[in-house]
Amino acid sequence: MKLWTEKAGDHSANLRIVGTFKTEADAQKAVDRINSLLDITKNADEPKPGDYYAKEILDFMVKKNVSFSPQAVASCAVHSPVEKHGKSITVETEALDIQVFIEAFIACGGKIEVYSLHDYK
Repeated sequence: MKLWTEKAGDHSANLRIVGTFKTEADAQKAVDRINSLLDITKNADEPKPGDYYAKEILDFMVKKNVSFSPQAVASCAVHSPVEKHGKSITVETEALDIQVFIEAFIACGGKIEVYSLHDYK
């Protein structure tokens, strides 16, 4: 006789992240930063040994005078471009790694709300 033990569950984060800004211009600045970084990371080479960033990403941050942590850059791999709606940006994601949104929203003067869509519809 064989006994089968099965464990199942929904392990997705199913998060909603809402960034609310004082002005639409601030929200647009956050959208532009995030979407530019997402686009660049898709085509960027791997960083050289000992470097935190690929050359393309470092060039972008210097040119635009913005800063993202290596963790935020790494989180870009699982996210899609975002859009603003007036003075807010709403992102829904299955990923727990949301560092890029936190850093961009804060840098552009946003207030952030993060909650689970499993518990709050």
